[in-house]
Amino acid sequence: MSYMEKRLIDFLPETRGVMKPNYNLRDINWLKVGGNAEVFFCPEDTDDLRYLLKKKPENVQITVIGAGSNILIRDGGVKGIVICFGDWFKKIHNSGENFEVGAATSCRELAKSAAKAGVGGLEFLYAIPGSVGGALKMNAGCFGFEMKDVFVEAEGMNVNSLMKWFGKDDLKFTYRKCQPPKDCIFTRIWVKGSCGDSSLIEENMQKFEEQRRRSHPSGVFTCGSLFKNPPEEKAWKLIEKSGCKNMKCGGASLSEVHCNFLVNDGSATSNDIESLIETIKSKVLAVTGVNLELELVIIGERQLIN
Repeated sequence: MSYMEKRLIDFLPETRGVMKPNYNLRDINWLKVGGNAEVFFCPEDTDDLRYLLKKKPENVQITVIGAGSNILIRDGGVKGIVICFGDWFKKIHNSGENFEVGAATSCRELAKSAAKAGVGGLEFLYAIPGSVGGALKMNAGCFGFEMKDVFVEAEGMNVNSLMKWFGKDDLKFTYRKCQPPKDCIFTRIWVKGSCGDSSLIEENMQKFEEQRRRSHPSGVFTCGSLFKNPPEEKAWKLIEKSGCKNMKCGGASLSEVHCNFLVNDGSATSNDIESLIETIKSKVLAVTGVNLELELVIIGERQLIN
C-alpha cells in the first residue's frame, strides 16, 4: 500500500522535532493567506532533518519555508512535507570578521550581531526581511549590496539526506538568484564582513532601516518585492506607466507607498493575489513590451472556484 492510499504522516518515521498533519500555514507567511501543509515538520536539529529525509518514502514532495516573507501559499495547500526550521537553526557564531549562522537566522539578527562585534559590510541585511537561508537562495539585496558580496560558504543537503558544501562559484550568483541543485536545503551559511567602528556600523544600519521605512509598506499584511527589476528598468515604474498603480482584486491591492509591493487588507485569498499578479503582468507586457519576472515565490495547489 502506498502512502497515497493513507495519510502521509502514517508512513513517516518518529522524529525528535515537531511533526503535524494538515497544518495551517496561514500564520507563518507575511501575506497571511494559504491552505494547509499535508505534513508540517520542524526538525530538532540537522541530524533530525537528515533522519526524516533518509527514512521518508521516495518521491514525497519537500518544501522548505523560511520566514515566509517572500512567498505566496496557495489556498489549496501544499502537498508532501513542509519543513520550517526552529531555534537550533537560528544560532550565530563569529570569529573575527567571519560568521557562521543557521539558515533560519533572521537577517536583522545577523546584522545586529555583526554591529555588536564591530564588523561592517553586513549592515544592509538589517533592512532585509526574512531569514539568511532565504536571502542566500534569492541573492537578496538592497541599496546596492547583495548576499553574494558577503557570502563565503554554505552547508546543505538534498532531499535524500546527502550533505554537501557550496562555495561562491558553485552557486553561480545572478540578480536575485543563485543556482544550487534543485533539491538543495541550506542548513548553515558562512559570511564575512570587515572590521569597523561599531557606532558607525549602527548608524549605517539605522540609515538603511529609515530608507526602507520611508519607501516600503509597514504595519500591513505584505511581503517582499513583487517583481524583479528588469535590466536598466525599475519594476515599479513599469507598473505605474501601465496604469496598474491602483489595481485591486478582492482583498488584494498594490501598496500606496510602493506599487511593487502587495497588500492584503485581511480578506484576500491567494486566488485574489495571484489573479492581481497575472493582470498586472499582462497589462505591463501589453503596454511596455516587458515581461515582468516574479520575485515573489508561489507554492502549493491552486484552489478551484466553482
